[in-house]
Amino acid sequence: MSVRAEKAKKQIKNLGEIIVWMIFIGAIIVVVSDIQKFKIRSPYFTVQNIELKIDSRRVENPGEAFIYLNIKKGTSIFEINPGKLVQEIMVRHPEVREAKVEKKLPHTLVVEVNNRIAVAQVRLTQFYPVDNEGFLLPYSSNFRLNNLPCLQGIDSSELKVGEQNQSPKLLLGLKVVALIRKNFPQIYRSIDIDVADKRNIILFLPSGIKVKLAEYRLQDKVSKLKIILQDVNRKNLHPEFIDLRFDKAILIPKQQ
Repeated sequence: MSVRAEKAKKQIKNLGEIIVWMIFIGAIIVVVSDIQKFKIRSPYFTVQNIELKIDSRRVENPGEAFIYLNIKKGTSIFEINPGKLVQEIMVRHPEVREAKVEKKLPHTLVVEVNNRIAVAQVRLTQFYPVDNEGFLLPYSSNFRLNNLPCLQGIDSSELKVGEQNQSPKLLLGLKVVALIRKNFPQIYRSIDIDVADKRNIILFLPSGIKVKLAEYRLQDKVSKLKIILQDVNRKNLHPEFIDLRFDKAILIPKQQ
């Protein structure tokens, strides 16, 4: 056999092997595609149940869980992208701080959600709850919200609703709220705090007394206020202002 014939025979053999491999790969692709179609179309792999927990409390009503996630019962479980669903949850429910989604084949979604916890409210044109990270929840009220201290003196242009804010005044206000909550747990929810000027922070106490603070040594000043209020009550004093901006506390009586 000539060299040319040998070469042609080898080329035909190689071509045959390539064709066999192409047929084999094509068959695999078809099988995989059919499996994918079967999984997506099969009624066996559809979402029939959602185990939803919000702040560690399980939502017992299945219908409410489907509405909360905006998912139709019977949707293929393989069409659910956990990461994308988490993003959709965060958009549909701005109060959510974090969420986790897992699939439990063949027909269950396991969803855990933790909501933001409002620690105060901010008075803008309306009253907005805010969490300790400065996230302004988009649930406004025309009236002061019960059971939340109120921050005022912050311009609406400094804040964005439905987002986490880094406004210096807001962060200062939240710092004051944390200190007031620690030192005055019984009354802190009813306190109003004006943070328009960090050198002249004003607390409006439920008793009607106004307290002046400054950002300087704030923690020490709030701790000192606790002792001063006890002294004021013991002596039955009724000052209009308690000025704690300086080293020595100054009590300013009500004007007659």
